Formats: sequence, structure tokens, C-alpha cells
Amino acid sequence: MQLSSRADEMGRRLERLIASVPGIVWEIWFVDDPARQRVSFVSDRALALSGYTPEEWLSVPDFWAKITHPDDRPAADASGTLAATGSASAQSRWTTKDGRLVWVETQMRALRNDDGSLAGYCGVTMDITARKKAEQEQARLREEIIQSQARLLAELSTPLIPRPRAACSSSGPRSCSPASARRWRRPW
Repeated sequence: MQLSSRADEMGRRLERLIASVPGIVWEIWFVDDPARQRVSFVSDRALALSGYTPEEWLSVPDFWAKITHPDDRPAADASGTLAATGSASAQSRWTTKDGRLVWVETQMRALRNDDGSLAGYCGVTMDITARKKAEQEQARLREEIIQSQARLLAELSTPLIPRPRAACSSSGPRSCSPASARRWRRPW
């Protein structure tokens, strides 16, 4: 009886711990080979981040690939790195159930069979949309500063064109005093 209550308590603690993670905690096991993957666990945070329920994630093989932006699928598939090193990180965009694009970063680890062969992955996927937007804004501002500096440098690099003496005298005495006329004379 005591062992059962201890196991129940550990289960509740694990559920609270997973619920406190500000991302999706997940686990994928291979069906027959690494090309066929099935999500075996996904935390409730999946609904808030993707719009899809954990049940939807669990019912469709390779569900993550279906919501990953097509341009990002090669980068998001870190199976080669996982097999070689045991861990990997990937950034990609997901299309949420309501059609929005969100940036996510996934940290994952390899799960191995007793013989050491790759059996699946587990990891955490976090929403990094705000960070990506900030990076894009920073890049835009950096480019704006560079362009402003280039314009200012071009203005400052343009030589001042002196007014010829004839122009000074034709404008009247107020526009060109002898002192200012000397200032504009070329030294050669």
C-alpha cells in the first residue's frame, strides 16, 4: 500500500513539474524505424502554443512535421545530429491551428534501446516568436543606422564649393566681406 501511494505522489509531482515548464514537453518513439515516428507523450502546453490538443498530437504520426513550415522541415529534423551526438537543438516555424506562424526552439535528446540503437527522442519546445521579432527589429534598426550613417558621410564628404569673388561682389557688400572672401580663396 505504501509503495502505491508513493508512486501516486511521484506521479503528481511529475505532472506539476511538467505543467510548470513554459513549453511543450514531449516524447517520440519510433514505430518500426526512425523514419516512422509517433508522439507518445505531449504536455498540455501544446494546446496554448500550437492550438492543437494533446490528443491531436498523439493521434497523427509525425504530427510535428505536419505543422512545421515546409521551408524549415530540413532544419527541424535533427535526427542525424541526435543519432551522432545524443542531443540537438533546432529552430523552426509552426503553423498553428488558427493559421498563425510561431517561431519555436526545440531542445531534444536521444532515447536509446538497451543495445544502444536509437529508439526515439524526448525534449522541450519553447515559443521564441517574441525573440525572433526582436531580432528582426534589431536587424532593421541596424540597417537603418547604417544607411543614415552612409547618407551623413556622403553629405560630409561633399566638398564645400566656394563662391567666386564675382558672386560676392554681385550680391552686394553684406553677402561677402573681405574677410570672408579671403577665407574662401584657394591656396593655389
